[in-house]
Amino acid sequence: MNNIPFRLRVGNVLWQKGIQPYLFRKDPEEAHVFTIKTLREIQRSGLIPLIRFLFHGNHAHEIKNMTLVGDVVWRNKVGLAAGFDKNAEVMAVMDAFGFGSQEVGTIVPQPQKGNPKPRVFRYPKNGAIVNKYGFNSDGAIAVAENIRNTHARFHITCPIGVSLGKNKDTPDERAVDDYVSAFTTMYPVLRPGIDYIKINISSPNTPGLRALFDRLDEFLAELFEKISLIATWDVPIYLKVPPDGIAPDQYRNMVETAVRRGITALEATNTTSNPALKKEYGITEEGGLSGEPLRTLANDTLRILSVHAKAANRIDLIGVGGISCGEHAREKIELGAKAVQIYTGLVFRGPILIHEILEKLHTV
Repeated sequence: MNNIPFRLRVGNVLWQKGIQPYLFRKDPEEAHVFTIKTLREIQRSGLIPLIRFLFHGNHAHEIKNMTLVGDVVWRNKVGLAAGFDKNAEVMAVMDAFGFGSQEVGTIVPQPQKGNPKPRVFRYPKNGAIVNKYGFNSDGAIAVAENIRNTHARFHITCPIGVSLGKNKDTPDERAVDDYVSAFTTMYPVLRPGIDYIKINISSPNTPGLRALFDRLDEFLAELFEKISLIATWDVPIYLKVPPDGIAPDQYRNMVETAVRRGITALEATNTTSNPALKKEYGITEEGGLSGEPLRTLANDTLRILSVHAKAANRIDLIGVGGISCGEHAREKIELGAKAVQIYTGLVFRGPILIHEILEKLHTV
């Protein structure tokens, strides 16, 4: 904590002693809804400068921390993963926390409620969360309007990644149509040369979704062919990969296919539904496991991908999964990631985690 400015220490005390205990007394999903509602009110009421003062670290805006990740210029190496701001309601206030990039979504073409509640489970002792949301979303049209309105009122300094998924009732054989539909709606609100699209076919909470990796070449070929008829500028496209369910020898094919079809970055990894790993931590709930128990599995996947990505020499890696301190982020950079993303670690550690990671990466 020695290198942390006094104002950030005050913000951290507010988080650890007041905000987090209050949120943790609530059901996890209720806490998330309350958080988004509160941040939305902060955004509307003009209190963003206060957030920036209390939580924005020294390195968040430094030019030397800017990083080119998958043809996108990140403000620094710490991004906000998809899943927090599902409907793009609080982009401006999240920008004030000092993220290098932020993802919104996952967004699907038509509004859907997702899976039945309860669908989020918190395990503080393990630093873990299990979710089975199932792409609950207000739908692409509503989210695009939120993004448009935010840009009209605020200057967002970091790139926005829009995570796309498919509706639950869309047959697998027509999945690509959902991604094209969502892309068509979101494309007009992307800032050329700044923002990007992320393709999410790795969530364990939508039945059959991960099976798209079995025909990845066919899926990406059709996707890129159709979006090329829509886009008038080259939109960087990221792909999020699962931490398991893929044989080690298939990773090379995945990377080569992604490069050949135009993917600019791979995010490693999504959550896991691995029963054996959950059992190890006494977790019985269904859904995707994130947080510290995922770290080793996510790192193993990143390590394998890194070997093939270096050989391909045309694709970047982003480390996601199990980051709860600066050292965890450093591990991923040393394994070959160009940058990292956080979400679950943010729930348990608060915004100070951004600063801690940047401090640690300052020496890498």
